Amino acid sequence: MNHLLYFNGTGPAINEMFGCPCNRCNSETRLANVSMSLFAHDGNGNTEHHVLFDAGDGIAASLAQSPWLRTTNGRLDRILMTHWHRDHTLHFNRILVANYLRGLRLGVHPNNPVPVWARSGSAVWIKDLYEFEVDMHMDLQPSGEQGLPGTLIEPITFDAAPGVTVTPFALSHFSADFSLDRQDYVSSCAGFVVQGPNKKAVLFWDADTHNEKWVTDPQTAEQRQTVDLLSDADYLIIDTTKWVHLSDKAYQHLSFPNTVNIAKALAPKVTMPVHISGHPDGVNQGAWGWTDKDWQENGAKAWAEQNGPGKYVVPSIGDELEL
Repeated sequence: MNHLLYFNGTGPAINEMFGCPCNRCNSETRLANVSMSLFAHDGNGNTEHHVLFDAGDGIAASLAQSPWLRTTNGRLDRILMTHWHRDHTLHFNRILVANYLRGLRLGVHPNNPVPVWARSGSAVWIKDLYEFEVDMHMDLQPSGEQGLPGTLIEPITFDAAPGVTVTPFALSHFSADFSLDRQDYVSSCAGFVVQGPNKKAVLFWDADTHNEKWVTDPQTAEQRQTVDLLSDADYLIIDTTKWVHLSDKAYQHLSFPNTVNIAKALAPKVTMPVHISGHPDGVNQGAWGWTDKDWQENGAKAWAEQNGPGKYVVPSIGDELEL
């Protein structure tokens, strides 16, 4: 059995905006919210298992175009959610209904909901925002914990994908970490460590600037245990929404300087920025209008100048990482 991670999307909450004159919004390159698929295959092109990480805008099209899901390979065995925000859940309906219709075509019993893992705080929001999908096409599986950012969550294994373990860990991500009435803080966001037979990948999105602190200076035994697991990965796939660091307020996504500091602490072989955008910095403040090519060229130069560990690579839809 062979295993790989496949990029379904790398973009931020808003991939492009109407009426915007920037190069990113006027590019013909297809964009999608950040998402990956974990595939197990037999080495002959046959997909044996498929786990989807996040289901935002553009992901249904990415799955339809994936070479690992064409014709008889089409399957969806499980969804693992980082959090409940719309740019990570927007295509729930399209994906789950497509899977239901596929089951009807193959003669599978129509009541075949897809298991969806989410942290308990996010599961409450998903149930509220996607009542139809939860009732009809989803087996929502809350994690049953509310661990603070920087702590590990019970690992997930798959009978049909031996040799792979996915270990969630708690992240903070400002507006996602609220109760449904927005009155209480509830730690609701997750990253994932994906360990295959040969390589390890860390999925570190969405995240805010508070996460840099527990990575670079862990204060508790739980945080040190998490940092140990995240360290020395083959791939660090990390939220890098902004080029410049505007403030340390909790509502700020990670910036390129945050990513450099986190990568130095974790020492991956390859750092891959996702959730990248051309807008949050503003005109004349850095990356306004940058395309992925701009992020690659400018980022690689700055990475070398700041002694970032290993390689810096901006991924694209369709890129694959062997595990």
